[in-house]
Amino acid sequence: MGSALSLCSGSREDDLRRIGPCRVRWNKDAVVTEPQGVSPAPLSVGLLGLSPKEVSPSASVSCAGRVRLHLILPVISFMRSKLICLFAVCLLAFVLPLRPDTIIQTDADGKTHVIFQQVIVIDQDPNTIVFKHFDLKHRQVVKDHLDQGSLPYFVEKSPPSQLQQIVNLWKQFGYTVAITDVTGKKHEICDMYLDFFPPEGAIPFLESVPSRTTLPILYDQGGADDIDFNDIQDLHIQGDHLKVTMTNGKVKEGKFLMPTSAPAVAKFLGITDAYKPESQDLYDYSIPLSQVKEIQFENN
Repeated sequence: MGSALSLCSGSREDDLRRIGPCRVRWNKDAVVTEPQGVSPAPLSVGLLGLSPKEVSPSASVSCAGRVRLHLILPVISFMRSKLICLFAVCLLAFVLPLRPDTIIQTDADGKTHVIFQQVIVIDQDPNTIVFKHFDLKHRQVVKDHLDQGSLPYFVEKSPPSQLQQIVNLWKQFGYTVAITDVTGKKHEICDMYLDFFPPEGAIPFLESVPSRTTLPILYDQGGADDIDFNDIQDLHIQGDHLKVTMTNGKVKEGKFLMPTSAPAVAKFLGITDAYKPESQDLYDYSIPLSQVKEIQFENN
């Protein structure tokens, strides 16, 4: 689907009650608008994207306001599904122009397939492509890679300005927080997540300890949990004791539960306004949990 999109003018209420000064035409390439008055039935033909053959003349509304409901109601039901599709197209129209690096592959039949788009490739050699992208499920920026095979991957690079746009988009979907450290200094951070590192001078982890957007906690009254960041409004930390205010108003208290038996340091990581899109790292801000006094989640 092409990225061209033209929207009708007028207020939202006008758009809901009438077609307005223009009508919408849906085709396989784009959603476009045309001047009003081209078709005698713009509501059914223009907004729904139906061809004139698909709309019965008896299903239209006469100038006197007569309506054949048994014919109109199916059209209204179908219109609802088309409006949902139209909303999706409008959303994509805002997102698709932000086309940073795109990874494509040509199959054995010579057909080209888009494997990943809206990513930032940070390393590439004849054997591997390393890139970072946004994991919408966990609401964090992650790093991934593709190994070259018999059907190689190719990268369509984008200019730095578009890379910055995709980072700005990531900020809209990740966890935005205000972190107050133990000295009282406040930091505004985007795309915050929790990760674990061996202490300085220690050997690397022998097991996988993945980063996360959850808070592992051992409750004072017994039992353990892994609280999703999405459910947290405010987090107070004093030593290893946690006081969690949930978005539903409930308060939970306990100790931080390290997810590994190996010696480890828990850190909150994220990006600031100074973050460079081409950076090899997924963050430019890091603070150990032991140095945090409070975290306020601003977009939950």
